[in-house]
Amino acid sequence: MTTTETTELVDVTSDERAQLERSLGRLDRLARLMDDQFELPVVRWRVGLDPIIGLIPGGGDWATWVVGVYIFWSSLRLGVPRRILTRQVINLTIDLVTGYVPALGDLFDAAFKANRRNVDLVLEFYGVNNGGDAPRLPSDLPARVTEEKQKSGVLRYLGGFVVVLVLLAIAALPFALLWWIIKG
Repeated sequence: MTTTETTELVDVTSDERAQLERSLGRLDRLARLMDDQFELPVVRWRVGLDPIIGLIPGGGDWATWVVGVYIFWSSLRLGVPRRILTRQVINLTIDLVTGYVPALGDLFDAAFKANRRNVDLVLEFYGVNNGGDAPRLPSDLPARVTEEKQKSGVLRYLGGFVVVLVLLAIAALPFALLWWIIKG
């Protein structure tokens, strides 16, 4: 981080701040539901719906993949920089590919927590202290936040759409292989 990024602060309108906090809160609640909602009694380990839904044969991993793509797309819309979006895609890909391994993939899902990781990347970018109930933005947002938001344009969304299509191809790969083996 350069010194201009740390010293140059901008003020956003109260409406923009409220909308951003609502969006970040929604993402945080979704990550909690998918990855941290329940505590396993004996081992005191937190899990969410992600590994539970992933147990459903044939479509569970797809359902949780849709949630991960929603978090990615929301991050894109919020103006998160490309380096963070890339890390999110890597987390999604790891989660998706390992999720296809029966039983072990679901255990990995419970430990890896891709949704939580991806939302934490967004919260960290915005400088949110997530120790409380709802994410709260710092009093002034760094200038880099509004600069990234201004870069949002057609090419940014087109790139995001291409990434989602690639993730869809990765998600469909096991079904394509199964179809090829059956028709073989």
